[in-house]
Amino acid sequence: MPSTEYAFYLSVPSFSRENSLLAVYFNNAVHLWDLRTGELFKKLKTHYASYLTFSQNGDLLAVSNYADAIEIWDPHEGIRIHTISTSDPTGLAFSSDGSLLAVGGKNGTIRLFETASWTLLRTMVGNNEESINHLT
Repeated sequence: MPSTEYAFYLSVPSFSRENSLLAVYFNNAVHLWDLRTGELFKKLKTHYASYLTFSQNGDLLAVSNYADAIEIWDPHEGIRIHTISTSDPTGLAFSSDGSLLAVGGKNGTIRLFETASWTLLRTMVGNNEESINHLT
């Protein structure tokens, strides 16, 4: 687990649904720990990740960053498989079947992406003065 020597910036941690992996951003990478062994499993190099979420089956990890992008990773292989450009991404959530990714925004919007092609399906507008930070 992270020691106090890495106290630069920590993201909100995220557990995989099957509770086998823990993802935390610090020190310019998303660190993945295997919870069965307690060992560091992978480091995914990225910049200033703010929100992390696993898909229900644990095969995808979505990471929002301050470069107006959502990076989609295969957490088991440590490979970035797609990047979505979107302004001010905040909260993230996969649908229960993994077919959709919801992305909250600082401008009060929620964008829905279809995960088979990563195309934007719909943008829903809420209160433009409120950031949407938490999605479930």
